[in-house]
Amino acid sequence: MPADNARTFNDPRVVAVYSATGWLDPGEERSIRRVARECRGGRIVDLGVGTGRTTGLLTLLSDDYVGLDYAPRMLAKARERFPGVDLRDGDARRLDGIPDHSARLIMFSYNGIDAVAHEDRAGVLAEIVRVLEPGGYAVLSSLNLHGRSARPRFHRLLSRDEGLLTPIRRARRLGRSALNYRRAQSHVRRGDGWAHLPLDAHECGVLAHFSTLSRLREEWATAGLTVVAIYTDRGRDVTADEDSDADYFHYVLRAA
Repeated sequence: MPADNARTFNDPRVVAVYSATGWLDPGEERSIRRVARECRGGRIVDLGVGTGRTTGLLTLLSDDYVGLDYAPRMLAKARERFPGVDLRDGDARRLDGIPDHSARLIMFSYNGIDAVAHEDRAGVLAEIVRVLEPGGYAVLSSLNLHGRSARPRFHRLLSRDEGLLTPIRRARRLGRSALNYRRAQSHVRRGDGWAHLPLDAHECGVLAHFSTLSRLREEWATAGLTVVAIYTDRGRDVTADEDSDADYFHYVLRAA
């Protein structure tokens, strides 16, 4: 996992951004509703839980819930919001303490798997498959190499709320973003159907993994996961051979 990503996700300003509630977007909601009946009452493992946005949603499905995150400030906020819920310091690459074939649903929301280095992704998926029950589900989201975020534009570096900053603070934030973007260029990597690129969120402080649809289908299949459904961030179904410019996709996957 790129070291700068860990530092960014533990930044108090980023923690504040991640303190939202409710569904991220229509595609995420459709993904969970797709598996809700089969997963209700079973163990749920929530990876990259952040400040607990998904905790409030997934604990409605089951009391047998475990949330993990590796950013201490994120985890502290989640525990503050959800006292008594099993929220652990953990890394998606090593799901220590979670038994084999014990989870009916694993979720890794908000393109969390894309914060992991390319060479570590297979290990994350191997852990997911190890922990899932036979026939259990994984709901993952991942950035699209043909999507908007793969082509950073500096006019998008500030959110609508941040656009209310004073001109001086706005200029400073844009300056930091430009500096981080330039620094990240030495870490940019490209492969067959994937790339590591700076993400224009968080002042370009995150190096993210982008993939094509076809690359991800191969990645899931190699790991032993079958694609049940794919939705765009706007909630639209994706066909098997579609070349979409959606920013990212939500994948509903099933273990053998």
